[in-house]
Amino acid sequence: MGNRLFFAGFVGFCLLLMTGLGLAGSPSGGTALATSKAEQGSDHALESAGDDLMAELGADYSASDNGAIADPLEPWNRFVYQVNDKLYLWILDPVARGYAATVPQPWRESYANAFYNVATPGRMVNDFLQGKPVQAFQELGSFVINTVFGFGGLLQPAEGIEFLQPDPPDTDTGLTLGTWGLGHGIYMVWPVLGPSSLRDTVGKVGDSFMNPLSYVSPWELSAGLKSGERVNAMSLRLGEYQEFKESALDPYTAFKDGYIQYRQNALKEEN
Repeated sequence: MGNRLFFAGFVGFCLLLMTGLGLAGSPSGGTALATSKAEQGSDHALESAGDDLMAELGADYSASDNGAIADPLEPWNRFVYQVNDKLYLWILDPVARGYAATVPQPWRESYANAFYNVATPGRMVNDFLQGKPVQAFQELGSFVINTVFGFGGLLQPAEGIEFLQPDPPDTDTGLTLGTWGLGHGIYMVWPVLGPSSLRDTVGKVGDSFMNPLSYVSPWELSAGLKSGERVNAMSLRLGEYQEFKESALDPYTAFKDGYIQYRQNALKEEN
């Protein structure tokens, strides 16, 4: 019994590591480093696939006054950042590279599309909560078309239908809370899960409840699917985390400012 519990705990940690450390992923997020759809698949899917740290930062988001946020936990946050950085560089990046070498890029792009399609309910709910019923029904229409005619979302034929494209194309519970007037609160860096704020931490919990993958049984399969989503997303942005880190004098501050500035810009788009 003891060995089984130890093994289950070890497997759970590894799955959590692979799931969460995608947050240390790669700088794209629809910015200058995001290339054509032919090279990286659906822009919408790649922007949301895994909520990678670098996907949220983006190459164009440099430190500025817009990135200001209270950081009373800075000593702890810096320590956690260093731990996450090593876990990413030593474990997850090699895993993603091995995966990319094994699975052809067109397949990985299709997988990203499918995961984006599965996450539609969360975007729909947040559109309604933000008072945007038109965007919610656009999401629903895209979901139906992509599921029926796109082989479960592996392909995205709805992208060719202009009136089904919501603007902005992505949202989450953290942004919904922001549209309601809630500020970021304090900056937080979570072990394995990466950078966040108090508001976005609450938002991530809400997003998890609205993600259909959270209800897949058994839990090992659910965790495995989420882990696969993260690793797949990372495999499409290999090397970008390292590039962003090497370009910064203080990587911790650069990640913090970039993350907060990105979230503020995303909130402006919602409004």
